[in-house]
Amino acid sequence: MKSGLLIPSIGYDSANIRPQIALDRDPPHLDLLNMSGGTALASGASPVTLTETLFTMEHHLLYKPKVLVYFYTDFYSSTDVGYGLGTLVYALAGAYYDRVTYAVTDTTFSIVHILSDIAGVSYTSTAPSKKLRIKYMIFSIPEDKRICDV
Repeated sequence: MKSGLLIPSIGYDSANIRPQIALDRDPPHLDLLNMSGGTALASGASPVTLTETLFTMEHHLLYKPKVLVYFYTDFYSSTDVGYGLGTLVYALAGAYYDRVTYAVTDTTFSIVHILSDIAGVSYTSTAPSKKLRIKYMIFSIPEDKRICDV
């Protein structure tokens, strides 16, 4: 049986792991990146998914960690969003999906630009016109561990 303080009304369980970030890691596990939104990935007349890696680093942990990523940008219009948690959408239509997101493996953390052309509409990404500010946090706990919500 699990022991610890349990307060169901607020979702607190002292047996759950608390988020922790090692601030002295090299490369940093908490940082702010400024970069271009990517290249002008272009699809053709057939369905395709194109991917480019904008940033990658080794996290030097012995497991796949929990990660939290905020995307901020200087563009905004009725079809664009100025920020995103986990994913920032550049363009979304029934036939294509252009976005920047992150990927985590057992050894690396990456920022990736993905263009998915589902119907083959020959779309060209507007990513080069975007300037991104990305705040990432790599927690010192495995991805599959439940953390305390409070």
